[in-house]
Amino acid sequence: MHLKGQIQTRAVLLIAQAAVLLLAGCGSAGLSGKQPSSPTPGDAVAGGSQGEACARVPMYGDKLFKKGNAGDLPSNFVSPPSGAAMCGTIPETDTILFVSPFQDREVITYYYNSLKAQGYEVTSIREGCAPGHQTFEFKKPGVAAGQVYTVPEEGYYSVVYQAQGK
Repeated sequence: MHLKGQIQTRAVLLIAQAAVLLLAGCGSAGLSGKQPSSPTPGDAVAGGSQGEACARVPMYGDKLFKKGNAGDLPSNFVSPPSGAAMCGTIPETDTILFVSPFQDREVITYYYNSLKAQGYEVTSIREGCAPGHQTFEFKKPGVAAGQVYTVPEEGYYSVVYQAQGK
């Protein structure tokens, strides 16, 4: 019975985590129409080493999670902000998870400005599915489409990257 309960709990957590990462359209429209400002990068991954910080990501120990794998994210895509670390990917959803010492607004602003500078079309930044979460979508026809989503209470953010025209 104990094993069955653990399996059920893990299944519920996986479903909840997938919902958080995949539901971009449940927030409000843009944040007061203001243009994001520049980020304030830090020096180190929050809470110690990269491994310690990544271990706090709920999916990190799951068999669906590929530690240290960036999936289809190309090397010329926006680099994470200095001090952030890529933990791995969930290949089934094209989701790459990162930990960061920055506030969610700094992360979202960094990617928003950087993707715009690389020629991506970006939607306005808006609140995500839970209070404090922020998100926006990006696309470059024939190259890729995706989403950046912050989960500040857990100290991580995700980038969903779906290559187009492979």
